[in-house]
Amino acid sequence: MLLPTQYLNPVVLRCSRFDGYALGTSAKYAPRTVYDYELEYYLHSDGGIYIDGRYIPFRAGELNFRKPGQIVQGVPPYLCYILCVDMMGNDKRSGNYSFGTSEEAQERYENPLLDTLPDRLILRKKDLVAGLLENILQNFGVGGDLAEFRVKSSLHFLFSELFEEAIGHTPTGGSAKIGQAIRYIRENFSEPLSVDELISQSGLSRAFFSSGIPCRDRNDARTDDRFPPH
Repeated sequence: MLLPTQYLNPVVLRCSRFDGYALGTSAKYAPRTVYDYELEYYLHSDGGIYIDGRYIPFRAGELNFRKPGQIVQGVPPYLCYILCVDMMGNDKRSGNYSFGTSEEAQERYENPLLDTLPDRLILRKKDLVAGLLENILQNFGVGGDLAEFRVKSSLHFLFSELFEEAIGHTPTGGSAKIGQAIRYIRENFSEPLSVDELISQSGLSRAFFSSGIPCRDRNDARTDDRFPPH
């Protein structure tokens, strides 16, 4: 479903901090279906996530962006912030959010900004992102106009920073083309890809791909077979 940016209205459904180290390295997490848009920002990690059967390792300062319909399975241990978001302002699941239950998934939207966010994003502004997530965590569910405003403003600021990092400071108007290139890379991940193919699919210039911005998404989301599925 196409979601024009003017209708993009993220609201928090859940925000928590998860310490997988406290559970020990023998902990096993069951596969589950993602029903909403989810962010996991890793403060420390010696594990990773299976996403649709493909293992992606994560380290401190990296972020996992998940979309409705994906099948995920955590491979511990890691310490992270978890943020679950509805992109159309529907907060009906807020307050009693739980993982692993059967829920109605929200739409998986096509949007030039959302499309730029990869499964694995290596952040430059790590402290800023961590601070915004901590502010959301401290104010979410507290009640009162000020706390609600802090959550809303921090959430919008957070996504603005993530979009900027994912786009790589490209000129305004280039995000849709970047999204096309990223989608093509994901759909053809197992095949050799040439710069000429990406230029043809996206309309971006050869000079742009020489910077390695979209290709970083492909390389970062590499498969790692060190950890078999549980």
